[in-house]
Amino acid sequence: NSIRIPRKFLQELDFFYTIELAPFPKILPMDRNNHYMLSIPALETPDKYILGPSLSYLFSALSVRNITKVYSLMLLDSQLVFISKDPTRLTLSILAAVNILNPFEPCVVIMPVIPNNENFLPLLDSPTPFIIGVVVNEEGLQLHPESEITVINLDTDTIIERKVTPIFPDYEKVEEQINLLFELHKAKIIPPPKFIKKGIIKKDLEDNPDFDAFIERTSGFAFPQLTIYNDPPKYILTEAVNDQVVDAFRKGLPETISYLMNP
Repeated sequence: NSIRIPRKFLQELDFFYTIELAPFPKILPMDRNNHYMLSIPALETPDKYILGPSLSYLFSALSVRNITKVYSLMLLDSQLVFISKDPTRLTLSILAAVNILNPFEPCVVIMPVIPNNENFLPLLDSPTPFIIGVVVNEEGLQLHPESEITVINLDTDTIIERKVTPIFPDYEKVEEQINLLFELHKAKIIPPPKFIKKGIIKKDLEDNPDFDAFIERTSGFAFPQLTIYNDPPKYILTEAVNDQVVDAFRKGLPETISYLMNP
């Protein structure tokens, strides 16, 4: 009885309660216009369902170069701490980073977010590899001077590492593919400004109809539209772009390793 549910969550929950389901066929229409389909069993792998709503946040927070660096650090089982003031950006970015590793699986402890207090921060003193997220304030995160933890700041797009580690082979090809992909599809994946100037005064703004139209085109199942409308990330990737970004990583290092192992 003491739990208070945020209004945004209730509105999204109400959307799912309005969905009408057919009696039993394997493919079930999920709304009056049949735009969304519920498939039993699932049509895609679990990692794709996670990457759908999360990959946009990772690429909105970090540059392509820093993402390839994080990819390499995860492969090397480094101790990684992601920090951000925004819990949504933090948790979704970590989930995206871990899932683009597929077919590799990190053999580390993964905690998308831990409370930033003295009861939980001692977890960072663990000698084992980990990927942990911490919500921070203006002061950031203070680590022991001798700590070898690498800190990925999602708010400033920076990586602070105490010992230099290499980036995986042929990473330039992966970066080139992704940068070209984003340039080709920028009109579809970069939200227009939410407001436009109405007059000469800087504060005199009005809603931008192009922004509203862009949000309407986004998938309600990949992103809660209310959340995206209130605080859109830099990129909102379409399903096709999502798939091609993931494909760029999966044809990078994995195929290089496969080629070297085949002989």
